[in-house]
Amino acid sequence: MTPPLPENSVGNISWVFPVPKREDSLHCLVGQMKEALSDFCNTYVKNLRGAELALSISKTMEKMRAMFKSSKQCVQYNCSSWCRFPVYEADFGWGKPVWVSIGACLDKNVIILMDSKSGDGIEAFVTLEEQDMAAFECDEELLAFAALNPTPLTSQV
Repeated sequence: MTPPLPENSVGNISWVFPVPKREDSLHCLVGQMKEALSDFCNTYVKNLRGAELALSISKTMEKMRAMFKSSKQCVQYNCSSWCRFPVYEADFGWGKPVWVSIGACLDKNVIILMDSKSGDGIEAFVTLEEQDMAAFECDEELLAFAALNPTPLTSQV
């Protein structure tokens, strides 16, 4: 986040970045999402602090909820990044984990990003509607950079 939140910040922050659904490339969609994140940072993070920030975010979220309820064409995708969260450093007495995952996720249109155990890549856990998943798994642009369902246990244990 630019500017970064104070180092002693705790808690969760969630935000909605509405992007019109078009038949553009994945690259265009990511660009629109980056622009929306930049707008959020410039509008809220740079200019507001404390109670003022919380109140402003709350009002905006109410507007977003109303937009989603009023439109039957709105499709919501939820994305969360767990990158740089030291999940592979946890040791509850029986050693560090061999592989970390999110477990079962029954919701659709969810994307969770995590660092790979080796630290040189990112694992993406993705759930989509069946027809969207079929297209996603065959996307040439995606396949140029990703392996689908790699075995996490092939690395050194």
